Amino acid sequence: MTVRLTFRLLRTVLVALLVVLLCQIGVIILFELPTYYKLERISDGKSVERARRVIQSEIDNLNKTVMDYAGRDATYDYIASNGKGPNARYFLHSDIGFLAYKNNDINGSLFLDTSGKVVHKAYFDLESGTSPRSLDVDADSFDIPGLVEGMINRDKMLISSGIISSNIGEIIFSASKILNSERTLPPRGVLIFWRLFDHVPMDNIQKLAGSGLKFIPVTTARDNPRLSGKLDALAASGEAFLPRDNANHLFWLVRDTAGVPVFLVRQDAGLRNFDPVVLSLYTAVGFAAMAAILILIAVYFSHSVLRRVTAAAATMRQVWRTGDYNNRIPVVGRDELAEMSALFNELLKKIEAQEQELRDHNRELAKISQQDALTGIPNRRSFDEAFDRSWRLATRSSNPLSVLLVDVDNFKAFNDYYGHQKGDMALKQVAEALQNNLQRATDSVARYGGEEFCLILADTELDDAMQTAEKLRLAVRHLRIRHIYGAGDGIVTISIGVASTIPRVRDVRLDLLKHADKALYAAKAAGRDRVHGVDV
Repeated sequence: MTVRLTFRLLRTVLVALLVVLLCQIGVIILFELPTYYKLERISDGKSVERARRVIQSEIDNLNKTVMDYAGRDATYDYIASNGKGPNARYFLHSDIGFLAYKNNDINGSLFLDTSGKVVHKAYFDLESGTSPRSLDVDADSFDIPGLVEGMINRDKMLISSGIISSNIGEIIFSASKILNSERTLPPRGVLIFWRLFDHVPMDNIQKLAGSGLKFIPVTTARDNPRLSGKLDALAASGEAFLPRDNANHLFWLVRDTAGVPVFLVRQDAGLRNFDPVVLSLYTAVGFAAMAAILILIAVYFSHSVLRRVTAAAATMRQVWRTGDYNNRIPVVGRDELAEMSALFNELLKKIEAQEQELRDHNRELAKISQQDALTGIPNRRSFDEAFDRSWRLATRSSNPLSVLLVDVDNFKAFNDYYGHQKGDMALKQVAEALQNNLQRATDSVARYGGEEFCLILADTELDDAMQTAEKLRLAVRHLRIRHIYGAGDGIVTISIGVASTIPRVRDVRLDLLKHADKALYAAKAAGRDRVHGVDV
């Protein structure tokens, strides 16, 4: 009898232990591990998205560069003359010479007229400054008819941009309409800037993306059975990226403008923040000890372990439903559940930090898009938004609004004589002088384009605006920047056009800028280095 009872007790203990063990495994498999994998998938998705954003930011930088050059009068005049004449030769040597390519990290360019004919093309090895035939991109690599149609039908200046496969390999390109600086004349052609994809600053991409990236051409990946399987898996799943493999690598695609894959990207996802093993050695030892004290284990499990698991699962579900990663699971004790809770909390902490990093990165990108790269003051886009806000506010309050258009006198001659580097330094000094001499926090200055700046003076009538303009004019003179072709005294000076009005609902806000522009031309016609104003 004793043997039977002992056997039955042992059998009961083993069955009970097996049931408890199965319950524990079930909790881990059904609740904890799926949640960890879901959170890991979210974290990996953010890493992939961050890498994509960094690549897109490189394309956006090229977009800004091509629109800057395509919106210059010199570019417009060059394409209008069909690339002929002494001015055209000067333009190619000065405005769009090798230094322009090197400073903007551009390998080549194509100038197309309105019929799609190539007026001029150039390509450079940025290290040697030579033009090897290996960098000669065939114009047929681009969708010329589509670019010409976009020049006519597209409202925005930028026509197309992205990554394409060319006869020399994968390149990043950007195409823009060629317009005059005033945007008053019809487009005369298309300007294309391109850069070899392997010339993209990979160190910068790796730093901003926060993880190791390897770009594998699709043609190369097809020749590798393992990588070819990754391509097929991406095509079959339709997902943005594949789940991490055993080596903690993510795989995703970079596509060209037509949606065709050009690169298979292998991204290092880092080590997992949780242990995917269902049962560790420590758990096995714990369950072995439970065989000798089944009752105590049952009480402990029902009153402590199960309750903690339930609380952890509830927290996981709360995080999953709300997306609030500030929730934490209380870490009680030093057992497996405490370890898993701590791992889960660390995973939440990492995801929260990554989200904050992504928000900070997005804010930095937004700041870059609103700031002029050369002078550090707001750019034309930022000015347009500020002017729109000031106009609406002045319309509602019936307060006066003044606009100052500032032009550096004879700046082209300054650039030609002293060089573009000195010209850039002069523009920075002028911008700093304008910004430092604003009277109120509500006044704002922005680089309007080239050597032009624009200021908004809210709640300011013409007389006060003229006084401010005169103060700015003198501030620039006090810089005493040497200018052999200056308007007076052999120094850099500025001319300022001032326009003031009390906006009304029926008024067109751009008319105020036109009046300021006319006043600027009047100041320049009167001999430069002076202020001219008009009350609209």
